[in-house]
Amino acid sequence: MCEEASFTTAVNRSKFPPWGVAGGTNETCNYMAIIRDGKEIMRVARIVNYKLRRNDIVSIKMGEGGSWGNPLERDPNLVLRDVINDYITVDVARDI
Repeated sequence: MCEEASFTTAVNRSKFPPWGVAGGTNETCNYMAIIRDGKEIMRVARIVNYKLRRNDIVSIKMGEGGSWGNPLERDPNLVLRDVINDYITVDVARDI
């Protein structure tokens, strides 16, 4: 095995998040996270010829789409269904 590798990437939708509609919330952008020794050392959307070390992890983080409608007006039973189906976490449901 080699001790290092070169990493180049360019991901779209990394500056402007998807927008919400009809009172919905804007969401998150795409990026790549470089993890070294268990810690995220950087987030990038574009990088050329970055030297990765053995055991570095490159994690692809895909943004979420903008939501439709005010989340506070949503039927609580539908929110519960989203939690049960792992669409959102309990923490996200509670915080919103």
